[in-house]
Amino acid sequence: MPYEHVLTSTVGSELASPTVRRSKFFFGLSAAMLAGVVLGFSRTYYLRSVFGTEDMVGGAGLPAHLHVHGFVMSAWFAFVVGQTLLIQKTTS
Repeated sequence: MPYEHVLTSTVGSELASPTVRRSKFFFGLSAAMLAGVVLGFSRTYYLRSVFGTEDMVGGAGLPAHLHVHGFVMSAWFAFVVGQTLLIQKTTS
């Protein structure tokens, strides 16, 4: 069929492939997870000085192991978002 390449290119440009849709879905989901973490822990960790949150045990600051835990988990979520963004950029 002489016009097969025209039909294929037109249909292919209008519809995203399942791989592209899937990578956009996972990027959106990981960004939503990161937003949930930031919003959920903003009062008790990220913005505790703005809200004036006090420790349940007492004292002015968090123990070092909680800062390490907060940093590692925050970095992990940021890396997940970065990874899914890189996958999305290479598949689209």
